[in-house]
Order: sequence, then structure tokens, then C-alpha cells
Amino acid sequence: SETYAVPPNTDCKNAISNEEFGNYLIRIQDKADDDAKLKYIQKQRKSCYTTAQIEQMALTIKSQSGRMQLTKYMYAQVADPQEYKTLERIFTTDFLKKKFIESL
Repeated sequence: SETYAVPPNTDCKNAISNEEFGNYLIRIQDKADDDAKLKYIQKQRKSCYTTAQIEQMALTIKSQSGRMQLTKYMYAQVADPQEYKTLERIFTTDFLKKKFIESL
């Protein structure tokens, strides 16, 4: 897989504040199931987030495939792309960890 010297999301310089993010996370957690959470997150993709914030979002998703989906489409919204590979720890199997790293 290629490595990009310049992250794909050059317009994502500043992540939302932790306070703003806290409110957003509560709204995500209120959703009934993984599908509802993922749909909600996809609709709200205007902001930028830190890797740590994206990890918190992903941890609200129970299914591994849902987490994979989320980390793939949130990559464009991350303010610190150099940290993104640390998200491999949210996956339970080596196969998924590898698949995640390959998707970057």
C-alpha cells in the first residue's frame, strides 16, 4: 500500500473542542443500534476530529465491521492523521488490525 506524504485531508487543521465533542458523543450513544449510529455520524461529517475523538466514536459501535467502516470514512476528517494508525487497537483480531492498517 502506498504511503501519502501529505494527508488526504489537508483542510482539517483543528478538531472540534472536547466540550463540543462530548455533546456529540452523547447524541451518538443515544442512537438505538450500530446502523443508526453510523448513519448519524455520516450525516455529521462537517467537523474535524482528533484520532482520540474518532476512537471514542468507534468504541460506541459494537460490531467490528461497523468500526472498520467508521474508521475508513472518518480518515478524511482527522486533524492528526499521523496518529491514525493507533486506532488499530480498537479491533479485536490481527486480521482486522492488518486490514485497517492496509486501508490507510
